Amino acid sequence: MTAEFRWGVSPIGLAFPEGPTWFDGSLWVADVAGGGVHRLTASLEVAESFLLDRRGIGGLAVTLAGDLVASGRDLVEVRSGTVVRPRPAFGTGLNDLGADRDGALYVGVLTFRPTRQDVPTPGAVGRLADDGDDWRWWEGPTWPNGIAADADGSLIVADFSTGQLWQAGLPGGPRVVATSPTGHADGIAIDAVGQMWVATGPGASIECWSAAGDLVASHPIAADFVSSVCFGGPDLTHLYVTAVSAGVGVVLTAETEIPGEPVPCASLPLVPG
Repeated sequence: MTAEFRWGVSPIGLAFPEGPTWFDGSLWVADVAGGGVHRLTASLEVAESFLLDRRGIGGLAVTLAGDLVASGRDLVEVRSGTVVRPRPAFGTGLNDLGADRDGALYVGVLTFRPTRQDVPTPGAVGRLADDGDDWRWWEGPTWPNGIAADADGSLIVADFSTGQLWQAGLPGGPRVVATSPTGHADGIAIDAVGQMWVATGPGASIECWSAAGDLVASHPIAADFVSSVCFGGPDLTHLYVTAVSAGVGVVLTAETEIPGEPVPCASLPLVPG
């Protein structure tokens, strides 16, 4: 079992924080409901804000060029506002993001509008890379959410609507490696020994799964919704969790015994696709 955490909890003045990302020495988060992408200080106060008129951001990703891109109605560079890619014609919006070890960026494509409480319809995971864009790279998940590269170079993709964690990108095709007993899987992060850390949304917890798909530990979070998780800090030994508690957006922090696996950067060029 992993050690129990002593959480630090910081209200951050955002409505629905999502997509925590360690970038340029700071924690960055999006606000799904209130809008914008925000850089937080070491004490987890908002220091800078960008894209304040943009809601529905489900994920952030760092590029090899040193830029930060955000999802939503399209894919956009955070600090300049430059549109990197329009969403595909079959999609209603772009959700979470994650790069593989070769620099390809994977994007969860939604085909319904969660904010309107639409009935979920099958989505896709797109692959954007130097050798071309394939928005239908994988059409397995209904509600593609957290996307992260694991140690062997494949991807772990969370399906929020089923709580399943899929491993994709290996010979033999995608396969389910774990299913959260809460029925939901939102943002995910991978640690240095290959364990998968999963936010369970309304399940109000963070789960730790082994690389083999065994549940190692479940850490309850005193919140209504736990949206995502990432590792950060200079040594990647801080675990950051975004959540909503009593209508207030919060970030929880804890020290970890095992550091996070460095998150790959995308080689995505900042030009319209």
